[in-house]
Amino acid sequence: MKRSSMRRRNSRYTKLVATFACLVLALSLMVVSSYAWMSMSSSPAVEGLQVTIGGGNTILVAPDVTETVNGVTYHYPGSFSGELNFSQTEYYEELSNLGGLTPVSTADGVTWYLPVYSEDTGEIDSYTAETNLAHANVSADQGETIAEGHYIYLDFWIVSPTDGYTIRVSSGGETDGSYVLALRDVAETEEGWTLESGDDQSSATARLGFLVDETAVEDDNSMYLYMQSADYSSDYSSLAGVYEENSDDTAFTIYEPNADLHPDSNLSGIEDGAYALTLPVTGEDGTTAAANAMSAIVTAQLSGSFNSTFGEIFKAAVYGREFASAEEVQSYFYGDYLQNQLSAYVQRGRFLSYSESLFTNAVTGGGTVSAADMSGLLLGGATEDVSIVTLQRDVPQRVRMFVWLEGQDADCVGGSAGSSLSVFVQLAGASEE
Repeated sequence: MKRSSMRRRNSRYTKLVATFACLVLALSLMVVSSYAWMSMSSSPAVEGLQVTIGGGNTILVAPDVTETVNGVTYHYPGSFSGELNFSQTEYYEELSNLGGLTPVSTADGVTWYLPVYSEDTGEIDSYTAETNLAHANVSADQGETIAEGHYIYLDFWIVSPTDGYTIRVSSGGETDGSYVLALRDVAETEEGWTLESGDDQSSATARLGFLVDETAVEDDNSMYLYMQSADYSSDYSSLAGVYEENSDDTAFTIYEPNADLHPDSNLSGIEDGAYALTLPVTGEDGTTAAANAMSAIVTAQLSGSFNSTFGEIFKAAVYGREFASAEEVQSYFYGDYLQNQLSAYVQRGRFLSYSESLFTNAVTGGGTVSAADMSGLLLGGATEDVSIVTLQRDVPQRVRMFVWLEGQDADCVGGSAGSSLSVFVQLAGASEE
């Protein structure tokens, strides 16, 4: 398997060359997590998923266009640009009416495991394995299906004019780095409207995954259809990314954005600030993976938070205004006032520099790394021994991104909790010396 993330590189980081922003804001993506896989409450309806990818001087991004010919669906890029807003393009209409996320589990982004609950005890009897994305991108009006498990995905294309740019998730700068945070809800008090604490359980169990196959697209129609489209550029003569066929070149990178966040240690048994190894469900018998099976594909980040100015901005936004409900306040604050732009108000966490070191410590520690030991591990702008893909010059590469709640996470415990997630992923390019 061509797996660039499994080799530690002596590399220098160039200027951040791409930004992937997935903003799942108030009234956009509701998250439901409940009783450690044992009992799921109904997922609330949602009103949309807003996603933006920003490119830089080095790489460009494009939407994924699909076209069906004689019953076969082909993929090719739309128009490449420095920024792509998924909510403003026709190719992602299904993301405007998604149901709430409910816990699932995966180790490879190909096989997804959904829990089967006992009618008598509410506990998990077994897992249903699916490879056809049947429970992905489920609409808000399919509540019964969502209760079995729901995750989302979307495809996009990325291209670089130079060879050897290895793409990683990055902490970026003060206003453009990666984070995943539950939005703070609005409540009414005697003093007026206020922001409550975020749903840290959702933040702690959230995962993003990037599924990539670097194999060249060799079918007769994908490149032909691309060349016939209005968005074709003569700079590109081949495409990469045929991962539905599960070739030997398929690679899956898991981004764990709040690796040291454990909001209820009484339930999870893990102290806040520590790291707990997550072993996704895998195998036909529903057993968990060996610890070392995850060490090369997880990029872990310390938890972020909304900064001190966020509360002050909220007070200024609602001062002197009349609102009928907390929902109306939230819609105004996050939508009308902030225009769904939260990045300036988030304190990002740093990344664990080496996944191998983190997982070695976790295995030695019986599955956890204490908060004290975490402080001794190297931190940086990205995880150096884990990457998403290495781009070929002028070869558009298709990437499939997933968002889910990991049911095997130690924090997937306690009562049900619903909240909206704000997700922003910064991609950085590294070139080898």
